[in-house]
Amino acid sequence: APNIGELFGPASQTFLFITDPCDINNLQFGTPNRAANCAALLNAAGADPATFEDPNVGINIPGTVSGNATLQAETADTTTFGVVVRPSFLPRLTFSIDYYDMDLQNAINTLSPQDLADQCVDLPTVDNAFCTAIERQNGGIGAGGIVGFSIQPVNVASFTTKGVDFSLAYSLRPSDFGIDADWGTFDFRIVGNHLD
Repeated sequence: APNIGELFGPASQTFLFITDPCDINNLQFGTPNRAANCAALLNAAGADPATFEDPNVGINIPGTVSGNATLQAETADTTTFGVVVRPSFLPRLTFSIDYYDMDLQNAINTLSPQDLADQCVDLPTVDNAFCTAIERQNGGIGAGGIVGFSIQPVNVASFTTKGVDFSLAYSLRPSDFGIDADWGTFDFRIVGNHLD
């Protein structure tokens, strides 16, 4: 379930940089929808899409960060299993391997202002939740430029991960090699992961 901060965090102000995806120099970096969506947004704000350059280059843009009371609970399908081997012929050797496969649906995530601006114009239309979180200057000097944003945690499609963790550990006692001095025990360990 969403935690209290994700649900009810009070609005607080922040200042962050955003590279405007609608700048004429950034139109080619998005999806094929970006140019048409930027044109729609910039025309509505009174700017010319053919010549628009980000008026906020190098300037922190003010925004708000808050909780989101409409968040839904996450759900997950997970499969995990593991094996630990301690062979009798090497009593201080331990080998373990663990497999995991996790699919988290309706995951809670907080997008950066840059992600909000990019997703707003890279989706099929500007009629989406990302565009409502980005505010643009309407008319006047700097028309079309981003002048504000609102960051809230949202439920996203999913997070998935799958892989194998493994470890090999061995404890070595110098006394096993005939050394009479009390040098303690030396522990050797290798730990790894293969992310599929």
